[in-house]
Amino acid sequence: MLEEDDDLEASRVVEHYAVFDTATQKERFVDAVKDKGFEYKDDISSEDYEHGVALTKEHAVTQKEVDKIVEELFCELKNEHGFYEGWSTVLVKDA
Repeated sequence: MLEEDDDLEASRVVEHYAVFDTATQKERFVDAVKDKGFEYKDDISSEDYEHGVALTKEHAVTQKEVDKIVEELFCELKNEHGFYEGWSTVLVKDA
């Protein structure tokens, strides 16, 4: 993003990924973060985890803002013994 001279302060839809040991943990997590403005996008899986989720939320991608958003997710992940897998988005000029 920095190499492309993207405006990190511009709001855009950002996907956040989390994984869990059980479907029940995932479902409780999704329900809990909906109150924080996150929207369910899709189920995801990997070699290590069958129960993952992709969530979206519109926000800027400055370090301060991303840290704040990820901290919100970590609080809920801790309750459900989940793991944060990262985030992704598009450049503002591509959106």
